[in-house]
Formats: sequence, structure tokens, C-alpha cells
Amino acid sequence: MIKKILIALPLALAMLILSIAMGLGIIHLTNFIYYIDIEVLDIPANSGFSRDTILENYHAMMEYLSPFSGGEFHLPSMAYSESGAFHFEECKVIFNRLYLWGAVSFVFVSLMAVFYRDKFTYRLAGILTLVLPTVTGIGIAVDFERAFVIFHKLLFDNMDWIFDPRYDEVILILPSEFFMHCGIFIALCVVAGAVLLMLFGGFKSVRRKND
Repeated sequence: MIKKILIALPLALAMLILSIAMGLGIIHLTNFIYYIDIEVLDIPANSGFSRDTILENYHAMMEYLSPFSGGEFHLPSMAYSESGAFHFEECKVIFNRLYLWGAVSFVFVSLMAVFYRDKFTYRLAGILTLVLPTVTGIGIAVDFERAFVIFHKLLFDNMDWIFDPRYDEVILILPSEFFMHCGIFIALCVVAGAVLLMLFGGFKSVRRKND
């Protein structure tokens, strides 16, 4: 039993990282949440920028954050400060590390799927994977603004993430609701990953009986 638990822990962690990386990657590649929010949250009216200007700068920001892009942070038609640019540099480092660990986690989960068979381990790993989205969901439901601040304080050791719209106009086109929607989507990806682990555990059990 202890051995199974010790195997379930890294499997759950790997699936957690993989699910978060995949969720972020989907948001990054498709921008579908922002395309929805730009209309639903009426970002042009609330920010004072045209839709074309908003998308031009949003795409520049997302392109910079891509692991396949190089160069310095730059927005084509919005003002930004040195501290604001530095914050995006820190975000890029975090994104790159997450994608790298997501790739490593994918390899680990794939190898486990091929070589390890135990229903209890996979189901326990699935349950453990659900811990983070459950805690995150409770935090968002209780007080999103506070959860948002805590999240940033955990990831960053400075206050550069607090933008002044007079100097970093990009914050005007990134309402907090957008980040909340991204967080919810990523949490759903983690839930999907956990469910896949639990279902796969049942599938492996059935295969073992048939072999």
C-alpha cells in the first residue's frame, strides 16, 4: 500500500503540471478566452482603446510570452514602463519553465501508462490531482481579488506586477475577470486530467483481467 501511495504522489504531481501546462498552452495558442472576453466584458469601451489597438497589443504580448519567441518585450501602440516590461520578462521565464516541466511530465505520465498497472494507484493519483483545483476554486469563489494577490505574491518577489495604468496601459485591456476565466479554464483542464487518471486506472484493471 505504501509503495502504491509513493507512486501515486509523483504521478499526481506530473498530471497536475501537465494539465496546467496544456491549459495554459491552449489559452496561449488559441486566445479563445480573450476573444470572448473582449466582447463580453466590453473591453474597448472600458479601456478607451479601439478593438484593433487592443488586439494588436494583446497579440504582441502573447507572442513575446511564447517559448518560441526571442527579443525584448515591446508593445506596438501602448505605453509601458521599465518595471512593467520586467514583469513580463518574469512571466516569460515562468511560462517557459512550466512548458518545459509539462513536457517532462508528459513523458513520465506516458511511460507510466505503458509500463505500470494498478487501479488503486491511478485512482488515488486522480484524487490527489483534484486537490489544487478544489482549493483554487474555493479561493476564487470566496474572494477572487484576494486569491489573485496571494497568487502573485507566491510567484513574484517584487511588486512590479502592480501596474499603474498611467505608465502601463496594457493593464487597461487585461481586466481581472479575464484572469479569473483563464484560471477557471486551467482548473477544468486539471479536473479533466484527474478524471482521465481515474478512468485509465479502471481501464488498466480491465486489461489486466483480460490479459
